[in-house]
Amino acid sequence: MQVAEGNTRASKRLVIKLGLVTLAMFGFGYVLVPLYDLLCDVTGINGKVETKASAYDPSRQTIDTSREVRMRFISIQNEAAPVSIVARQPTLTAHPGKVYQVDYTITNPTSEEIVIQAVPSVSPSQTADNLKKIQCFCFNNLTLKPHQELETSVVFYLENELEAYVSSVILSYTVFDITQRVQN
Repeated sequence: MQVAEGNTRASKRLVIKLGLVTLAMFGFGYVLVPLYDLLCDVTGINGKVETKASAYDPSRQTIDTSREVRMRFISIQNEAAPVSIVARQPTLTAHPGKVYQVDYTITNPTSEEIVIQAVPSVSPSQTADNLKKIQCFCFNNLTLKPHQELETSVVFYLENELEAYVSSVILSYTVFDITQRVQN
């Protein structure tokens, strides 16, 4: 009888331990996203950019001609998205507070219609809050006909609050083929 009671107690302890492990795993999964965001902030990678239009208020933004920030515009072709995206002006020197437009050419080399989504990223990530897009092709899905070449642009400005140590900013776009997701 003592053996049966010992097995029952051992079973209860095991169930409690497994329950605690399950709760700990759930808790870790719950805090993973904030931890990832914190890691990105600390390391300066994966700058998240607003995906909605920002308003430009000239009364709040004076053009700082004494300061120059080198801007680079790059694109990353996701292997699952057969399109090419190229900035017609890959670099420019920007003054905080001034509005700029950079034109892009997006080409669908396939014989099929595809729907794409461009996802922006900024580096260093601390500048993401200070890069304001007034207009961007990344705000909406784009449908490209077979062999279509689309001319589009991004209109943006850097806020005057951009940290003084920032002398260079990279705005990159990764393009994803979302045709299947849109059709379903």
